[in-house]
Amino acid sequence: MKTMWQRVALVVCLCAVAHGATYTRNITGLTSTLVIPASAWSPGTNDIGVAALDGLSNRLSLSVYSWSVDSSTYDVTVHFNPAVRTGSVSLITYTALTTASTDWEVTQSGWNLTVCSACASGPAAVRANGGSTVYALPRSYVLSIASVGSGGTDVRAYIASNGFVTFGFSGTYSATCTPASMCNVQGSVSSYPGGSVSLGKASYTSSGYVVGSLTDDRPATFQ
Repeated sequence: MKTMWQRVALVVCLCAVAHGATYTRNITGLTSTLVIPASAWSPGTNDIGVAALDGLSNRLSLSVYSWSVDSSTYDVTVHFNPAVRTGSVSLITYTALTTASTDWEVTQSGWNLTVCSACASGPAAVRANGGSTVYALPRSYVLSIASVGSGGTDVRAYIASNGFVTFGFSGTYSATCTPASMCNVQGSVSSYPGGSVSLGKASYTSSGYVVGSLTDDRPATFQ
């Protein structure tokens, strides 16, 4: 019996996740389907997250790959559309969901917004949204705002439907997020996009952060 798991593995350094088995398989030729048998790494569970990277180690969007886990053998089958020629697939097991109040929390300091600041030195934040999709965050994501237009802007932090942590601006801006290969900055965002998981929102003017504007928008189903 094969079970499709909706897993969003937001991972840069899989070794940062405590108590999880990890495995990486390189892609060296045109590949549309990759089967990784459990015998290659002995996961011991079908609770497996998958991250596919291109040849430059940038994580691929979830729109171009999917996977299934055999619930009996723990073999993992990864499908690519379109097919890829280079890159790698990294696997990780999650032993349990985490419950820290700081999991995926958005915090503010000056012109910076951070998603899960506690993840910088602590264990990964692993949460399920409504019990169907598991999101794992083994590091912090930082938005650095260089400037904001005269009309000001709201900034929304969320997990986009493609699996990337995204910072969306409603007004004009100049900003970057770190790590650049694992998060996005998006303009013309005046509300949380459909299919995303809201995390938090803050407001800025051209002079800086609007004191007291930060809201915690993590959904009640994010458990």
